[in-house]
Amino acid sequence: MMQDIFYSYDQDTGEFVGEVERQPHPAIVSGPGHSTEIAPPDEQQGHARCFIDGAWTQIEDHRGEQWYEGPSQVTIDHLGPVPSHYSAEPVYETSDETLESTNTSPASAQT
Repeated sequence: MMQDIFYSYDQDTGEFVGEVERQPHPAIVSGPGHSTEIAPPDEQQGHARCFIDGAWTQIEDHRGEQWYEGPSQVTIDHLGPVPSHYSAEPVYETSDETLESTNTSPASAQT
């Protein structure tokens, strides 16, 4: 027995996009493209439901969050974990040369 509902997912990410009702037609035996008869799992906070390799999985979703890559603020625009080199606060790198020039006082410069 065929189901009356298909679960559509994004072609690129596999992310669940909604339900599609089967349209009865004697010549059509499959569902619409990029859909499955397998129901997605319940929503989980901070995750997206994605259909990958024939099964639903929950993938971290940080899209829209603001993070820092060094001193530069970035907005996450993809599914998955936050890259390990991102931080919640800006990081300013200093070189030894920069430290020396900022720590040099006029008295020590005269030697």
